[in-house]
Amino acid sequence: MSITYKGIRNGPYDKDASGGITTSRVLLYHFNNAETSVEVSQQSEIPAHGTPHPDDDSLLLVGVSINATEGDGIKSGKYEVTLNYARQTVSGSFSSDQTVAPWKRNPYDISLTPVEYSKVFDKSYVDGDANGEPSNPVLNPAEDPYEDTIAERNTVLRFSYNLETWKPHWINYYIDTVNSSDVIVCDIGIKAKRGCVRNLSATRLVEYDSSGDETYIYWRIDVEIEVSRRPWQREILARGLFFITGGKKERIYFDPTGATKFGKKDDLSDDAMPVDEPQLLDSDGALVGYGGTPYYQTFYDKFITSWRALSFPRRAQS
Repeated sequence: MSITYKGIRNGPYDKDASGGITTSRVLLYHFNNAETSVEVSQQSEIPAHGTPHPDDDSLLLVGVSINATEGDGIKSGKYEVTLNYARQTVSGSFSSDQTVAPWKRNPYDISLTPVEYSKVFDKSYVDGDANGEPSNPVLNPAEDPYEDTIAERNTVLRFSYNLETWKPHWINYYIDTVNSSDVIVCDIGIKAKRGCVRNLSATRLVEYDSSGDETYIYWRIDVEIEVSRRPWQREILARGLFFITGGKKERIYFDPTGATKFGKKDDLSDDAMPVDEPQLLDSDGALVGYGGTPYYQTFYDKFITSWRALSFPRRAQS
């Protein structure tokens, strides 16, 4: 392989009315053994993305393009590596009055969209139930659960807002958490345990005035919260091959001949056999006989916490 670095030349400089700047530098390479642009991209003179321009730390490398120019373009010739730099500016998602600090501005890019997924059809509505809180267990006549599913629809609230300070560990801590208390976010009321932070990302931004002077350094926070009509919890029908009786855990047996069909082996006839299908249990682990009330255990598979530290905006407009 023969790739020779020949030097650098400066490209054009452009500055817009809002203080945004773009410029470029071009690295020159000669090659004579059919080297590819990929091989050229591995040369040590090419800086990594995000590297500041040598003449202005506010201009960062945002793109690299490589093109063969002179020569036959196959066996030998010249490659030009264009380094594109830009000053990070904020688009029209903030107040035109830049005398207002970014972290005091209204949230922006607010949207509400439905999301649908399948879940086990385990409870149905009966008269008196609240919306999102069905209470009737879905069981067949033999009191076994069906395997049917239903479409569950939640709402996803997406928005962005600005903070003056940000702690990196917040992303790991708050992602997939559920609100411990009632909150209002961008005018949307979310009852306790009914919101889940699905996405949380932070971008450090620098804002400049028309003269190119730095005015604010802050964080843009992008958020997705999934809002459910039901509490964010899992309810599992209590069933098992064992049960609790007399304070002890016993295997459940089935007696095809006796008056008592299910119980521990000592209480049944010699024909009793261990069940091979889980049987319904109550909250104490005892057997639920036919006609009894099924019991659902509640589990929280998401961490429940206060979102106060994130300072989510209460209102869409102040």
